[in-house]
Amino acid sequence: MKIQIILVILCSAILTASCKKDKTQPPADLTDVFVAGTETDNATGKETSTVWKNGVINSQGTSTNHTYARAVYVNGSDVYSTGYENDGMWKWKVWKNGTVLYT
Repeated sequence: MKIQIILVILCSAILTASCKKDKTQPPADLTDVFVAGTETDNATGKETSTVWKNGVINSQGTSTNHTYARAVYVNGSDVYSTGYENDGMWKWKVWKNGTVLYT
């Protein structure tokens, strides 16, 4: 009987010690939210590739054609996005900080 009581107390102590809450916070650089997409000008109907950072719009480039952003990647302070442009033909593009890097 004493052994059973000791085992119950020992198991309870182990379980109590292992049930601590994790109080770690994510690193500060992981708190920004980036979204890639397309913004349409209602007056002209022109669609422009856009990256939003925490809800703030960053239109990319000054193309006269319709452009569409589909993905975003952040490396330090550089924001890369990829998408395409339609100038009669579909062309994939990569933008770095809003400027065309690759066509």
